[in-house]
Amino acid sequence: EEAIRDHFLPALLGVEAVSGEDRELYAHGVKQGGLAIRNPVDTALIMYEASKAATEELVESMMEGKSLNLELHQEKVKAASKAAREERGERERTILQEREGRSTSEKWRIRRSCLSGSWLTCTPSYLNGTELSADEFRDNVRLRYNLKPLELPERCDGCGAAMTVEHALQCKVGGL
Repeated sequence: EEAIRDHFLPALLGVEAVSGEDRELYAHGVKQGGLAIRNPVDTALIMYEASKAATEELVESMMEGKSLNLELHQEKVKAASKAAREERGERERTILQEREGRSTSEKWRIRRSCLSGSWLTCTPSYLNGTELSADEFRDNVRLRYNLKPLELPERCDGCGAAMTVEHALQCKVGGL
């Protein structure tokens, strides 16, 4: 977790450091406003319990020397997986609700990020136009978390106005 928090995420986002609160958000699933870069320390116990529940039939079969009931085993794997997902989702929703209560702008930013992350989960493909360069990916992740894209010029190359994300997207003369 230390390597993820102190080295990987800052390199990915182009920031000096990642706060504990932001790290918690980045660990959320994409539909919950995160990047799905899980915290292995936080998820270890939940994953262990899910693994134990999923392999219960398999272990019992091996320990007692009886044949494996594959259908029952698959049902237990599916149920354990679903329970772990639901537990994680509930925990993430609770955290988001707490963050939404802080300010109206934070509330809307979180809601937008929960609805606009499909680009993070699609498979990059040159043919489908879903391939992003490292800079494009970083800038889009930064925009998702209300951070200014790196290397945004001071002035618009078309009209000379101060360059902001809003101006870059709306300028009819220059922009991005």
